[in-house]
Amino acid sequence: MKIWVKRALIYTLFLMAISAGIFMILAAFRDNMMYFLSPSDLHSKHRSNNLQTVRLGGLVQKGSVRRDKNDKLLFVVTDQVQKVNVEYTGFIPSLFREGKSVVVIGQWIAQNNLLKATKILAKHDENYTPPEHA
Repeated sequence: MKIWVKRALIYTLFLMAISAGIFMILAAFRDNMMYFLSPSDLHSKHRSNNLQTVRLGGLVQKGSVRRDKNDKLLFVVTDQVQKVNVEYTGFIPSLFREGKSVVVIGQWIAQNNLLKATKILAKHDENYTPPEHA
């Protein structure tokens, strides 16, 4: 085999290996590219996917926050179009309020329109000021 054929073969194999690596990295991050789903996206894309871990983002609906007899926090996350019921047990962030933005991570149960949350991330707006300056 001539030297230029060997060299072309090595370059081709190298490019194929690099391309395969890039493809695997992009495939691994495909589902994690979006920070969260809105309630409308969750209803349309994950209608029948039960017990799938999802990140749901939206506003906590006013008047929806309550506790049940087992001390679970129940509330509704909305994007002003669709609503998702959320059930949560655990630490509640100090920024968690009705009418404010929230990202909830948990298991989606489509037939009950319920997200069993394992984590709540409350978000502040772009005009955040520390409490000592407010």
